[in-house]
Amino acid sequence: MNRTWSLRTKSRLAYLALALYALFLTTFVFYQKHELLLQFDQLQFASEMEARLRELEPTLAQAIEEQQTNLRTVSAGSGEKHIRNHLEYLREVYDHSISTQAGLRPEAIRLGTALDTAYANPSIETLEMLGERLKAVYARLGLLLERSETYRSDLINSYREKSDHVFSLALFLGLLGLGLLGIINGAFFSRLAHDLGNLEAATRRILKGDRSIKVPVVRHDEAGQLALAFNQLSEALHDQEKALEIERRKNFHQEKVAAIGTLAAGIAHEVGNPIAAIEALVRDIRWNAEASGCPYPSKKNCCKLEMVLDNTERLGKITREISGFARQQSTDRPELLDLNSLIRNTCSLMHFDARWKNIDLRLELDNNLPAIMGVSDQLTQVIMNLLVNAADAIEEINTRQPVITITTGILKEGVCIKIRDNGCGMGKPVMQHAEEAFFTTKKAGKGTGLGLSLCSSIVEAHKGQMGIDSAPDKGTVVKVCLPLQGIGEKS
Repeated sequence: MNRTWSLRTKSRLAYLALALYALFLTTFVFYQKHELLLQFDQLQFASEMEARLRELEPTLAQAIEEQQTNLRTVSAGSGEKHIRNHLEYLREVYDHSISTQAGLRPEAIRLGTALDTAYANPSIETLEMLGERLKAVYARLGLLLERSETYRSDLINSYREKSDHVFSLALFLGLLGLGLLGIINGAFFSRLAHDLGNLEAATRRILKGDRSIKVPVVRHDEAGQLALAFNQLSEALHDQEKALEIERRKNFHQEKVAAIGTLAAGIAHEVGNPIAAIEALVRDIRWNAEASGCPYPSKKNCCKLEMVLDNTERLGKITREISGFARQQSTDRPELLDLNSLIRNTCSLMHFDARWKNIDLRLELDNNLPAIMGVSDQLTQVIMNLLVNAADAIEEINTRQPVITITTGILKEGVCIKIRDNGCGMGKPVMQHAEEAFFTTKKAGKGTGLGLSLCSSIVEAHKGQMGIDSAPDKGTVVKVCLPLQGIGEKS
């Protein structure tokens, strides 16, 4: 399951990540600064200790030299006061300088003991012992100075290495932060700009008339929702334009049918007048002949007059049926209709099509069928379209007698019409698209793909249902159910 992050949440997370990184970098810098300060303090302390030791070195050297002088004085048997002064000076140096040095403590203890002994008994032996102790302290001092210098040098090198390391690491972390900022910018703003650019390009294509364009939805934030809404808008525009085109073609088809009906009515009227005149003249000829007592010249001529009358009556009936069908185009208001009568009139009109001469049309109509509310013109168009489709399906069958059966009856759904043919039938893939607009399996010029779609919309407008059952090479059954409570009535 994809987690949805809004752009505001993403920006806050990016800011939080940068803030945490800045906090980490600041903490690291302060910690390294503290480490450097500790090393600097150690270096400063080592330098101070070395300076003290170096200050003590000339003092010890001078004390050793004076100690040699004191030995010569004692050997000569004079200068006791001078020796006392020198020992007091050594005591002062010992108390203030030598005894305070931790590195000289063992030698300093021995020197203090020798100094006390020499001060109590300033003899050659005690002074020589004191001189030895001073030399030992001086030697120890030299060793400490050497070690201190080495230690200070090591501290300086370590401090420099630490400083270089901290500088390099801080530089690396700074560059890493810039890299992370660039990655965040690339992953967030650059991708957002790219997706918005795709959306802009798709919008321009829609403005140019391409309604099939879709924007891939690869995000789950506001930009992704915008792309999804754009796709829904594009699909809605496509469906709306398709519906408008279907409606336009349906209106054009209905207007064409109405125009043909009007034209047919006019032609029927114009043809009907000469036919009526011919019929009247023939009847007048026959009446005059009978009234004057003049027999027909021959029985053959009598038959010819009867044939003329029969054909004029037939032509008159045809023109009246065409005129009656044309008058049905005049209203779209629902009215009470006799569905059986509507079927009979439509079938009578369909017989003028040459294809119906070879079709066995069977009417199985329920004489107790109640009247329904509907629009005569529209229901006639439904029946006619279904009969035309049945005739087209039968036209390619040569192995059996073509049969079309129309059945009416009352079911739970209401008044039902079934139109069954034994034509070529349809498979399931074709049946799934049969009621779609502009879908047709007929040859070019024979169909527009609007017949069943128009029938379905008319039946739905009458609050009815239309179903199709078909099988290849078995035929097709179209079932139309219309409610007894038709359009225009309230429950």
